[in-house]
Parts: sequence; structure tokens; C-alpha cells
Amino acid sequence: MDAYHENMSPQRHRPYLHQVLVFVAGVYLLAWCGALLLVVVPVVEWISTSTLTPVQVLQMGSGMLLLWITFPRHRPFQPPGPQLHLRDHPRLQALLSEIAEQTHQPLPDEVYLMLDNNAWVQESTFLGFQGKRRMGLGLSLMQQLTVEEFRAVLAHEFGHYHAGDTRMVHLVHGARHAILRILHAQNEGHTPMLHRPFLWYGRLFLQMTQRMSRRQEYAADRIAAQLTSPEIMVQALKKVHDLGATFEAYWQIEVIPVLNLGYQPPILQGYQHYLQGSGLQHHLQDLSEEPEDPYDTHPSFVCRAEALRNLPPTHLKDLTPAALTLLEHPEVLETLVLQHFGGEDASRFQAILWTEVGEKVWVKIWQEQLSLYQGAFWDLTLRTLAGRLDQYGVKHQLLHKLQPWNEPEDEQAWHNLRVQVLLALHRQGWTVQTLPGDPVVCQKQDCSLRVFEDVWNMRSGQLLPAHWLKDLWNAGVDVDAPLTTSKAFMA
Repeated sequence: MDAYHENMSPQRHRPYLHQVLVFVAGVYLLAWCGALLLVVVPVVEWISTSTLTPVQVLQMGSGMLLLWITFPRHRPFQPPGPQLHLRDHPRLQALLSEIAEQTHQPLPDEVYLMLDNNAWVQESTFLGFQGKRRMGLGLSLMQQLTVEEFRAVLAHEFGHYHAGDTRMVHLVHGARHAILRILHAQNEGHTPMLHRPFLWYGRLFLQMTQRMSRRQEYAADRIAAQLTSPEIMVQALKKVHDLGATFEAYWQIEVIPVLNLGYQPPILQGYQHYLQGSGLQHHLQDLSEEPEDPYDTHPSFVCRAEALRNLPPTHLKDLTPAALTLLEHPEVLETLVLQHFGGEDASRFQAILWTEVGEKVWVKIWQEQLSLYQGAFWDLTLRTLAGRLDQYGVKHQLLHKLQPWNEPEDEQAWHNLRVQVLLALHRQGWTVQTLPGDPVVCQKQDCSLRVFEDVWNMRSGQLLPAHWLKDLWNAGVDVDAPLTTSKAFMA
């Protein structure tokens, strides 16, 4: 057997899998022996003395409870998105088939689409025997990776299939949940006498399974590097690491407000713009200073990249297009994912361009948010506002009126202030642009104003109110127009 196939051989991982089985069995053996002890001892005392005390009843009840909370639970599979039929996407099917053949594995039984930056494999098993195999693919991840980088990610996932990792994960997670349920019951006072042994064994089990999980990740990385190249696998890992939770942030900040008003923007297009703007920079961290989390089942990117760089380099250049090109009509697929979660409501969404979101969505949201604070702006103009912001005492009186009662800091007050300035410009015919990841801009003909940034700079002292007022005047803003036309009082 050559070194390549020896590295991919499941025999290399069997000692670790045997250790997992022993430790998983230990969890249930310890629990059931303790439960038996709690039940049998009071029963024997009851038979010998013909007397049943409340303490004995409590002990037997604790034993029965311990048996119940450690009994393995069946967790039905919840689809993370719509199922993808590979026959409708021949390019993706060909890539998966090639990797499956190289790793001597069958294709997954089911492939699901998601929107986030993730890819995973899962296997429904019973006691470690092979079951239905499933794979999840993130549309946004496919948008950011090249075909070769995506091949490396898929090869990594097939590496988990090949090593049998997916068969063990249910046993490991089941044992972990059993330990957590026992410790929770002990904290509630139901089984206090077993607290120390389970706490000790739980820590030992967690440390052992985490070490094994990290070995599995390193092994799957090596398989991916062998099927592509170490350099490409490092590139893929770096992209996945850098992207991190950016899609979640983009989804919460940019997409959810639009969906809540019944509009559907082009999600993947917006995410690309979000990353090209300030979105990615807000989430990047210095990889060289990334701390190693002792409780993480995955090694850090730095450790994984270092291990891959120790493999023989291939110096291959990746000139492949985005992995999203493997799918037919990805814009239709993102709608299918939305409909999977939104149901009938998602089918009624009205299409909207990101260039329209500022006017049709955010202006409405901000008008509603500021409706309770209009009394604070009555009789104010941009000119008089600049004057008040230049006076310490008067400025804080105004900010106090704009600050919610449960907010100790003045950040929300300054936000309300900049929103009101933006709405005042909007009434003067300025359009609002809110592209994902970009600063909010007020546009009129060839002139643009970054109102949010300017007000924030006045908060930090980087911009003087007098200079701000001059900039507005030079842009053609009527600085003597009222900030609000409503005389509503603050709540």
C-alpha cells in the first residue's frame, strides 16, 4: 500500500475510534451502575427491615431518574434548507462523484442548501453502523470559494466519511448530552451523591473526545491537501476563517430589516458588496494572535495551516472560477432557501434592488423609530442644532431627551440625532443610499453627504459643528429649514 492510500486508510483511525467507544460505554456504565446502586440498596434494606423510610424512597427515585436522563435520545433530523437534487446540477454532481471515487465513498444520500458560510456532513447511524448520509452546502460559501478551494472543502468533508468520524459523532454527542443532563440534575439536587464522579469523568471524556476531534480535523485536512494541494487547502481554510460570522452579521443587519417589510433583495449580490465594503474588515482579526481555545473541537487556523505547510508543496495555481458556477440558476436557489424558512410569507415577498432599500425600507424604519422623539426637535433647525452641539450644557440637555431611559450610554441618543438630520435632508429632496457594508449616504444630483459619519465625528470631536454646518451650506442644504414638521411629544 502506498503512502497516499495508507494515509487515507481507516485503519489509521481505528485506535481512536476504539477509545471513543470505550469512553462512551464508560459514561453509560458509570451512570447505570450508580442508578442500580441507588435502587438496589434501599430495596434490600426495605426487604430486610420491612420498613421503607422517606430517604430510601428518595434514593430509589433518584436512581430511576438517573436511568431516565441517561437513556439515549433520538433526535430527528431537521433539514437546514431545501434538498438539492444533484441531477439538476451536473457540474456539482461531477465534482462530488470525482471526490467520492477518490476517497472510495458513495455519494451522500441527501444534499441540502443553506445560506451561510458552512459545509458539513452528517450520518444517521445506530450504534456506529452506517446509515443515511447527508451533506450541507452554504450558498454564500460557494460564492466566495473558487472551484478548487471548494473541492478541498468537499474533500475534507469526505475525509470524515472515509475515516468513520460521522458514525461516531452521534455516540459522542449522545454521551456528552447524558453527562450534561446528569450534572444538571445534580445541580438541581436530585442526585447529589454522584456529582464528583460524573464531574471528574465528564472532564476526562470532554478532553479525550476533543483531542480525538482535532486529530480527525488534521486527518481530513491531509486528505483534502492530497486531492488538491496543501496551498489550496490553506487558501480555503483562510477564506473560511476570515469570513467567519460575516454572513450572520450581514443577515441580521442588512437583510432581516428588508424582509420584515415584505421585500426580497438579491441576497448573494448584497453579501458580495458587504464584503467588499467595510463588512469583512470589521470581522477580521490578526491570525498570528489567534488564541487556541482548549475547548474547541477544531484546531485553530494557525495550527491547521502550519500542519499543511509541512506537507510537500505542489506550487499549483488556482485559476478556477467561483464555486457558485457549479450550480444552475443560483438566484433561484436563494429564493428556494428563503421559502424553506419563510413558507407562504416568503412567496409573497416583493423583489427590490439594494439601491432602492434606503428609500423604501430604511426611511420608513427610521421614521417609525424617531416618532417618539419629535418633541425634542421642535423649533430646531440645522443651524440652531449646530449651535447647541457647540455648547456643552445645552448639547447634553438635548441628548438626554433623545436617550432611552434604559440606556446608560449616549450612543443611542447620538444615533437618534443623526437619523433625524438624515430625515430632515430627505424632506429637502435628498435620496438615501444604504448599500450593504457602505456608509449611509444622502445623494442629490452630483453631491453626496455622509450624514451618519459626520454626526458621529462630531460626537468624537473630530468634526466641529461650525465646520459641519458650513459643509451642509456648501452642499446646498437649507440649514434654516425645521428639523421636524411634527410636534409629537416624547414618550
